[in-house]
This record gives sequence, structure tokens and C-alpha cells, in this order.
Amino acid sequence: MSGTQLDKTFHFIINRMVETGQAPFYTEIAQSLGISPVFMRVFPQTGGSGLFLKQD
Repeated sequence: MSGTQLDKTFHFIINRMVETGQAPFYTEIAQSLGISPVFMRVFPQTGGSGLFLKQD
């Protein structure tokens, strides 16, 4: 994930949490980045701390 895309993702998540008090669902993050939710994956082995974009 590029630094710019990572920055946009972080900014979106933080803003949503401040606005609503809840973290956005992965489909909302994908929509904000203009990508398909199919490419979004959160891997449990990272302890929920890793957000990865899979683009084939």
C-alpha cells in the first residue's frame, strides 16, 4: 500500500471514529478509497491491527 493510500485510509478511519464514535466497516473504507470491497482483507493473524489491500 502506498504511503498516500495509507494516509488516506488512516485519515478516513480517524475522522469516522471522531464523528461517530465507531470504527468504519471495511466496505466503507473501500468505498472511500474508490476500490472494490472484494479487495479489502483484515487478517486475524495480525491481531486485527493490520489492514491489507489485495489487488490482483
